[in-house]
Amino acid sequence: MESYRLTISDWSAFSPDRVSRADWRRWADGESAVAADAPARAELPWVSAMLRRRLSPMGKAALWAAGQLLSQDRPQPLATVFASRHGEVARTVKLLRDLADDAPLSPASFSLSVHNAIGGIHSIASDVVTPITAISAGPDTLSAALLEAYTQLSVTGTGGEVLVVYYDDPLPAPLDGFDGSSPQVQALAMRVSISADGMPLSFSLTGAGDTLSAGPGPEADCFLRFLLRDDQSELTVAGDNRRWRWYKQSQGGA
Repeated sequence: MESYRLTISDWSAFSPDRVSRADWRRWADGESAVAADAPARAELPWVSAMLRRRLSPMGKAALWAAGQLLSQDRPQPLATVFASRHGEVARTVKLLRDLADDAPLSPASFSLSVHNAIGGIHSIASDVVTPITAISAGPDTLSAALLEAYTQLSVTGTGGEVLVVYYDDPLPAPLDGFDGSSPQVQALAMRVSISADGMPLSFSLTGAGDTLSAGPGPEADCFLRFLLRDDQSELTVAGDNRRWRWYKQSQGGA
């Protein structure tokens, strides 16, 4: 079975319940969250007020997670991959309801319902001039985004990094019957390389071979726990008629 290697050199995650790395590590270890006075808000001081008003809470979470991994004192990513299983589907549902009611459609809502909308706002707000890809691949979405990052790094061969940003919300009614999961991770950003220091991983992709179970939980939740838990060295993600197998490697690459 052919496998591929990449390195997670840095990460950031956001949810209304937890923001700091310490909180996420406690969550990964199964510790109960400390009740907060109010849900966390994704503050985006580098995004203009006009653009912030256009973002949904999920969009703000995605840009917040990405922003924690960008600064003037570190190299800019060679590319950015935005990935979401459902994207801004709540906006689409609202547009369809308006259409059914013969109500006028909002051009702004339509422009922000497309799958690359959050990536476009990120490019404007952060002056990004490198390539941006938007991916949706059902239950394979996060793994497919990391494969896309690996492919871009392999093609360029320059030793840089790709920024991967995964974000999702539970499906709104009446679509919630198709996927009733409630992910704890609203947004997860990772700087990915094939040569930098960090957490080295290997992964392989195989056909299902038999019927796949739904898996232990939402994809981003499972993947972040895998990254953070010292006692978990591998992860199998049940995709759409395929399996992704992820393994932690030693720092020496053995």
